[in-house]
Amino acid sequence: GLSFFLSMKTVQIPTITKSSRKKVSPIAIRVLTKHDSVAAEAYWKELENQVEKVALVCSWDWVSTWLSIYGDIVNYWFCVGFRDDQVVGITIITKETTRWIPVPVNAYHLGTQGEPLKDWVHMVNNDVLTKEVDYKPFIQALAQVMAKKFSWEEFLIEDANPVFAHELKQSLTSSQLKVKEVRQACNFVDLASLRERGMTAMEYFTSDTRYQIKRNLKEFGELDIEYAEKVPQALSIFEE
Repeated sequence: GLSFFLSMKTVQIPTITKSSRKKVSPIAIRVLTKHDSVAAEAYWKELENQVEKVALVCSWDWVSTWLSIYGDIVNYWFCVGFRDDQVVGITIITKETTRWIPVPVNAYHLGTQGEPLKDWVHMVNNDVLTKEVDYKPFIQALAQVMAKKFSWEEFLIEDANPVFAHELKQSLTSSQLKVKEVRQACNFVDLASLRERGMTAMEYFTSDTRYQIKRNLKEFGELDIEYAEKVPQALSIFEE
């Protein structure tokens, strides 16, 4: 077993009274529509500047780019968490447009998804934007909004960060909602590792895959390939 050894010394123990206890206010969530995008952008950027590590899919750059492409065909809402009039959390909820299934389902998504399936943009580590101290309380408040505010038959949270998925599942289950968890392998290519080994991306694939890629490329004729080695060059290519 474990043994604990304590050294004895005289300490001054402060008296805790009701007035000295700091009461933490609950998080209240406001749901903003796409017509409130200007205000939502301001809230998002304000909070993003306060969060130390922002996941790519939680950045306004990612969200605004997705909205600029799909915002006209996908209905969406911003869920903004406030504590004492201070923004402490934010995320986006979308309504699914089309999915080819026999019986139509009134489905919503948490995160930048809901676009037509053929144009689906897959995310990695889907999450909410919030400070670490407000992470769990914001998710709990968000679960209440998901359960009561939106009229849905299916709510999808794809490609979720494991920690986020766990916290949200607990909060939704406590709201008496049926939650189904599906785990899938996430395939990726470690480009840094390939460079260290002096390999190209094509050499990473199997011979059959390389053959299919080369065969498909022939349909385009001669191609000029430009590799972005610096950020300004990459951004210039992205803008084109």
